[in-house]
Amino acid sequence: MDRIQNELHLYYRVLLTDTFRTVIKISQWFFTAPYPLYPYQHVTSIYQQRLYVLGKILFSALVFGAITAAPVLLYFMQDKAIFIYSVPVFIKMMYFIQTTLNIAGMGYVVFVYQFRTSFHRFYFDRLLHVLEQFGRRDIDVGLHQVKRAVRIVMLLTPVQIGMVGLMLLLRISDWGQLPRFLTFVAAHILGRSTTWVYMTIMGTVAILLRQMNDTLESFIIPPSDAHEALSAEVPQPTRLTAVDRRMIEKIRLLQLELMRVVEKINGGEFGTLLIIYIVVTFIYINIELLQLYQGKRQNTIPSDIFYIRLINCAFRFAGFIMFAYSNRLVQKQNYRVCSILHQLNKVDNEAACSNIFADAYKKD
Repeated sequence: MDRIQNELHLYYRVLLTDTFRTVIKISQWFFTAPYPLYPYQHVTSIYQQRLYVLGKILFSALVFGAITAAPVLLYFMQDKAIFIYSVPVFIKMMYFIQTTLNIAGMGYVVFVYQFRTSFHRFYFDRLLHVLEQFGRRDIDVGLHQVKRAVRIVMLLTPVQIGMVGLMLLLRISDWGQLPRFLTFVAAHILGRSTTWVYMTIMGTVAILLRQMNDTLESFIIPPSDAHEALSAEVPQPTRLTAVDRRMIEKIRLLQLELMRVVEKINGGEFGTLLIIYIVVTFIYINIELLQLYQGKRQNTIPSDIFYIRLINCAFRFAGFIMFAYSNRLVQKQNYRVCSILHQLNKVDNEAACSNIFADAYKKD
């Protein structure tokens, strides 16, 4: 028995590690995940870890200094590069809020969050525990779909950065836009890497919830069986056995554990980073659309630049869809389990009533 459990533990750990490996490694490259992080990398000696942490802090300080200096230089040296057209004061305030949130968020990520391993251990250990307790052999199909969907979304980021770079090349005479472009790339990749981790976690949770709900749904009497039971001389609906009840209780507890994972990633430090990214994206889209509107109205913006910036806004807006869709997958399964449990409770009550009716029928 212990050997079988160890094999299952190893199988599901490798499967879960493979699902998260790509997004974790990219996050490590862009300062949104710690390194080394078990089980993706082997933990080295204490001396090597301290040396690596020191080097990463120095490199993070260099990157953060460059990112912070970019908007400052852009504002003081070429203030026209920030606002090409005349805009209201509150739009300028939105720009300053966006820049402040960008710098604060990136500073927190590169100096604090990238060294936190507790968050990644939290969701990985709990997902692994649920897989060991309830995982099926065909779970790899669902997790492969999650990994493939996230990779497709990841391919959109280089396309978006390339389009913004193309816009810069089309305006190559204005090198004052280069600091803004570098700031955009850094902030965008940091935000996108957290989005990919979020989508992978929520997708994995949704797959597990769906399999549990499929199991619960199998306890419900199929319509054909219910019709046969009603047509019989004495109604004999299927009752939930003691084994079924234990399985339902086990699934309930495991789903609560999955909901704790969802609560953790939607709140706490990770949730704060997501909120900052969402607010910054919202402000960016509003400022960009207003500038495009004014530029087109005054006929001072070329058509190619207009469409590139408009597509860039569409890519930015896609980030909202990613968050909403990931949450929708989990929410859909939550609604589904409520409906299934209601039907199971109804079936069990009807079975008890049918037994009473059957006893009375026999006495008559």
